[in-house]
Amino acid sequence: MTGSPDVGAAQESSVRATDADTGADDTYAWQRDGVPVPEADELGKLEASKLCPPPDVAPRIVSYRPRRRDPLSVTEGAPVDFSVRATDQDLNDPVTYTWFLDGRRVSQRPGWVFVPPLAATAPTHTVEVRVSDSSGLQAPRLAWRIEVSPRMSDVNVRDWLGRLAGAWERKDIATLRLYGVVTTDAGADALRKRLARSDVSRVSIANETIRTQGQYATVAFDRTELDRRGGVVSSRRESYELEKQPSGFIGLRSPAASAR
Repeated sequence: MTGSPDVGAAQESSVRATDADTGADDTYAWQRDGVPVPEADELGKLEASKLCPPPDVAPRIVSYRPRRRDPLSVTEGAPVDFSVRATDQDLNDPVTYTWFLDGRRVSQRPGWVFVPPLAATAPTHTVEVRVSDSSGLQAPRLAWRIEVSPRMSDVNVRDWLGRLAGAWERKDIATLRLYGVVTTDAGADALRKRLARSDVSRVSIANETIRTQGQYATVAFDRTELDRRGGVVSSRRESYELEKQPSGFIGLRSPAASAR
């Protein structure tokens, strides 16, 4: 090797030696600046990695719940737990979580509880979570489309019974048709004629049995018609299956009236 190499230029070096006693080739150990060459190569790689660190990548979501996302059916007032867990390639890089309800930020924790409002207020919602690292790189967004079903309560059923009794007392055929108690024109005409001949002035509803499930209810009760003197004109046991619609309106799901 002669002369001085140009700065930055590759330089090839070689040497050959023979053992004078055995005639065999000797072994060699190369050094650069006093450092064994293999170690010097590793040091060079380490320095290069400091100068050119690996590219940053977005966090990765590894789990989330609820698992079902499109659509997610829930009942108004029933809490739903949402959560997500993510990791970042750089363990020292913090991961942040941001939750949105219908585009409005509601939380910045890994988990969030959604309490569905009244279905009459808004029957559908969108829940979204965004996961990002300190440099702003984001994992693919997660979103749930939520459909809120109304929830029938005992109070809803008793309010319905009160309005039903008022409709009978007023001989209000239109309301009875709206509620589904009268379903045909012929039935409405027949009831109108019967009520016109009746001297009923008050209707009593008593001995209610109410069972609710989700947006539905089954109710049974005694309906008693009284005249102006308080005498009993008629009394019968009736039962209905009710349904609460997203608007809050309650009507018959399927009538099952029975007389006693």
